[in-house]
Amino acid sequence: MRSTRRHMIVNLPAAVLAALSAMASVPASAIESEIQDVVITLQQDPFENLEASCVAIQIGMSQLAMGSNVTLFPTLAGVGVVNNEVLETLYPDDDAGRPGKTQGHAYGHRNTKWAEPEHCVVGKPDGSIVMMPLRDLLDGFVNAGGQILVCPLCWYSRYPETMEHPELLSELLYEPAVMGGPSTIPFLFNDANKVIDY
Repeated sequence: MRSTRRHMIVNLPAAVLAALSAMASVPASAIESEIQDVVITLQQDPFENLEASCVAIQIGMSQLAMGSNVTLFPTLAGVGVVNNEVLETLYPDDDAGRPGKTQGHAYGHRNTKWAEPEHCVVGKPDGSIVMMPLRDLLDGFVNAGGQILVCPLCWYSRYPETMEHPELLSELLYEPAVMGGPSTIPFLFNDANKVIDY
């Protein structure tokens, strides 16, 4: 029993040295964490749940800050987040005098009510909180290197008029967003290290 224990103690430093020498032969880039491919699916209508859009985009920005490749994939009713008309409706306009603005709520699409739809509550790196329009937050995501790939079936189900009128599609679709297809969507999920759903 003692000889076995002594043998293990003698061999432990040798094992540690062997492990360190093996690590030394591995390139430093391999030791560093690999770049992650992150997909964030956004399924909720920003008119009905603005908070989901705001949080999904901020999660994407935090992943970008950590060095990940991030793709926002609006699907189902979430495609509204890349509709310019929706973004314009949600953009704050103090001169517009929208119904309910002074009462802390507004009415929009399908007479849905939501609290202060014009702004997202945004956490800053210094820990402070600011209010920011959804479009500005989306612009920040794209400017930080985020990609946007849109579910075409979901988009055309909600905005069928854009199927036959490409000029209307280019007018309504938020410019940095790209319509997905059979050559992009399957690879998006196949290559992803993380998929986050909102």
